[in-house]
Amino acid sequence: MDHSGDDLDITLRPPTADVLVVESVRPKATVVGGLNRSLTDIYIDASVLDDVWRHVTSDITRELGGVLIGHLLRDPNPYVRISGSLSARYTTTTATSLTFTHDTWADLLERMDREYRGHLILGWYHSHPGHGVFMSHFDRFIHASFFTNPWQCALVVDPVNKRHGFFCWSDSQIAATGYYRVGNTSAASVCALPDSNLRIQDNADYREQAEVNAPVPREHTLTLRYTLRVQLLTYGVGGQIEVHWNEPGSRFSGEA
Repeated sequence: MDHSGDDLDITLRPPTADVLVVESVRPKATVVGGLNRSLTDIYIDASVLDDVWRHVTSDITRELGGVLIGHLLRDPNPYVRISGSLSARYTTTTATSLTFTHDTWADLLERMDREYRGHLILGWYHSHPGHGVFMSHFDRFIHASFFTNPWQCALVVDPVNKRHGFFCWSDSQIAATGYYRVGNTSAASVCALPDSNLRIQDNADYREQAEVNAPVPREHTLTLRYTLRVQLLTYGVGGQIEVHWNEPGSRFSGEA
């Protein structure tokens, strides 16, 4: 059946027990920043940090972003090993905002299918050029809408002030944490130092005029006016995805 021009309702849900950890010995790594022991440990390959740094410094006049890719492992407690990344294309960006459109997600899922089959999206990254390292209300909205699993993280990079930091779920809240770097980074990304003042933005920031104290759902339904290859959706966020055809409706747009 041709559904061209119809809308899709896509509900992203947390994963079931089959998306779980593989026993693995933790790699040798360097601790970067202050670790939050209550959160899932993050191990990230230095080459990924280099790739992210090159991407976000390619244009410091606007925000850029992408997804972080790898595996969920155990030794003996769960930890994530980030071994790859994909830059987000077809986004809508300004100096202070980044929107992942439905074209962005369709492209990311197709590239996951082609380049990283068998991997998980472990989180996302985006830049705050010149604005510091923090999670704004819109950042938290994106994280709570698409990266709901307790092991999914957000990497925020300020390429102007050369700072970066990770944020992860702590129960139903988002908290800052350090991480483990596997291998050595290039001279360029070494300059992107971990920020010692990571924060969650709780009041109106430089981009927001909306009410920021409204609760952010851990599950979000979005309507897309787009024809997607449904089989690719399984490479989204490692969880179950429900798809329903419906009448034309609103289009999702979230700023990061």
